[in-house]
Amino acid sequence: MKTVLLFFALMMVCFLSFGQESGYINLPNGCQIWMKDKSNKVEWTGPCTNGYASGFGTKKVYEDNKLSSEYVGNLVNGKRDGKGKNTLHG
Repeated sequence: MKTVLLFFALMMVCFLSFGQESGYINLPNGCQIWMKDKSNKVEWTGPCTNGYASGFGTKKVYEDNKLSSEYVGNLVNGKRDGKGKNTLHG
């Protein structure tokens, strides 16, 4: 019985993540930034080093053209690094 429940739990995780492609996206300023879901729009106000969003700044993510989250903190090579503040908007 536990095996069946585990199987269905894994299937739900796979189903819920279907269609979300993660990876680097190119920003208009020439920087690249890592996104969990590449279909969302993102803005980065911070430095760009060696073609990647790096340093202290603000990353805003939009879903369906509405602000969904805002991260204020450090990025290294386009990914979050260290402490920062993530605010979810709903």
